[in-house]
Amino acid sequence: MDVTVHTETQAFAELVRPFYAADPVRHTAALTALRSVEAGGKAGVLASITADARVVGALVWDPPFPATVSGVPATAARQTAEAVAAVGATFGSIRGPRPEAEAFAQAWSAATGMIAEESSSQWLYELGDVLTSPQGVDGRFRPATVGDAERIAEWRQAFAHEAGMRLRRSETSAAVAELIVDRTTCGLWCVADEPVAMATARAPECGMSRISYVYTPPELRGRGYASAVTAAVSQLVRAAGVRHIVLFADRANPISNRIYQRMGFEKQAEHPEYVFAAPGARRLES
Repeated sequence: MDVTVHTETQAFAELVRPFYAADPVRHTAALTALRSVEAGGKAGVLASITADARVVGALVWDPPFPATVSGVPATAARQTAEAVAAVGATFGSIRGPRPEAEAFAQAWSAATGMIAEESSSQWLYELGDVLTSPQGVDGRFRPATVGDAERIAEWRQAFAHEAGMRLRRSETSAAVAELIVDRTTCGLWCVADEPVAMATARAPECGMSRISYVYTPPELRGRGYASAVTAAVSQLVRAAGVRHIVLFADRANPISNRIYQRMGFEKQAEHPEYVFAAPGARRLES
């Protein structure tokens, strides 16, 4: 296998997108990163892996997020890590399905001397053939409009803070309004016409859309609102013809995992995240 580190985002995207598109569920995070670096025209690191002139793997790093290694075969981890390290890349973290993530974390440590530590882990789910919406939840669903942008921006900030999630830009109402008028689907669950929960479905990519930013204010939790809005957004996306509907759930949160499974989401793979630090360095908690 040959590993090539790229500098032209557009050419890289055109080269590797068919590889990622062949399994959009497994590569959901990589496809999101690929779209982002293609739109922005810059990236941390882009690498393709070829065999007999055919793309058999890829790595994309869209800072400040972890580099996505779902497309790096375990058998190519060492070669890829060495090629990327040779251009001076300094990953803070990587993520992907466990076999690929473990192999690359070990290879990166060997290539750079950095110490790898598993910081978190998530289950990747895909909605099965049957979506079961929760019953008896007070309220109703409606798609968000630009008039909801300020509230959604506040909730997205709160969600990111609770989840310890990295943000590329501040969640302003103007930025959220752009999402709403784009192909991104933002939905609200409302009681007496007052929003009480939200969920977002990312713009479809290669027949796949990912549910994220599922949020209910703390004082309103435990009433089924998050489940109801997630189911409603999922139904809206499925009705639009999107084949693969996926989401991530924290492996350490048994409640959310049970809820998603009851709704019809099926486990696909565990995706750990590894962070890297110099030997002897004390990793600061975010």
